[in-house]
Amino acid sequence: GPTPGPTPGPTPAPTPGPTPQPTPQPTPPPCKHACHYSTGMCAALGLPGTLCKKAFARKFKQVKHVMEGYCASGLCMGGAGEWLVTESIGRAATACYSASSYCARMCAIFVDLRQHVAARCRASCRSDFDGVRKVWDDYCSAGVC
Repeated sequence: GPTPGPTPGPTPAPTPGPTPQPTPQPTPPPCKHACHYSTGMCAALGLPGTLCKKAFARKFKQVKHVMEGYCASGLCMGGAGEWLVTESIGRAATACYSASSYCARMCAIFVDLRQHVAARCRASCRSDFDGVRKVWDDYCSAGVC
């Protein structure tokens, strides 16, 4: 009789790849209390500890307003202008403010401590703006409890 043709082997089923694990969402950092921010701010602003912390707590709503503005608008890189390219945290910025503008706004909140204190505050804030920004960047990512 006729010779049967070679029997084709079973076609191997494609091996399914490993099921990808869902990427875990990064856990947002826990919020921080206002006193956490006051410690860093008072140090960066060169203001006397206890006096500053009390004022900070009393006026936290105003302080928070300045920090919120920073989180939303970022910092103008390049100094004087208020409408420069921004280095923004998170949201797109429309206007940005210079470090000296933020320092003036922040230190005006503490002006009732004493006039000479406000002037020292502005000078410290501008010279240690990195310290101020650290506190604010922390606030932008963690928020307040």
